[in-house]
Amino acid sequence: MATEKTLVFVKPDNLEKASEILDCLDDLLNYDFMHSEPIKITQIPENLIREHYNNIKGQSFYEATIRAFLEQGIVLAVYEGEDIIRRVRDVIGDTDPKKAKPGTLRNKFGQDSLEIAFREGRYLNNVIHASASLECAKREIEIWKKQTQ
Repeated sequence: MATEKTLVFVKPDNLEKASEILDCLDDLLNYDFMHSEPIKITQIPENLIREHYNNIKGQSFYEATIRAFLEQGIVLAVYEGEDIIRRVRDVIGDTDPKKAKPGTLRNKFGQDSLEIAFREGRYLNNVIHASASLECAKREIEIWKKQTQ
């Protein structure tokens, strides 16, 4: 299997725990990977976050998501390793923290509910982002490279 890269970032509302969350991710992955030095980005250009979340444009929670990122920022890293996309997504858990399995990051650090966030038309605080596929990872890494260079 080929080496892959995936974009990971700790989401707004979790920045005070970013080091703990990323350390926990490293521990859960437990072998054969590398990652870039985590970068704290406090001033995210609006066009960049809109480009990243273009896939949810038109959803009731889109503008609330954009605002959350503009107001608080993120801590970002690129992880690299064999089958890293699947491995990272397995240990971060379900998108909905209330449905995430015990032992996953979203279960451990998340308190929000997808159902409630959708009903209220607001940003879902699900702790951490990781690229969903190889194609998404390539696209997302390219988007964020603009901000981290």
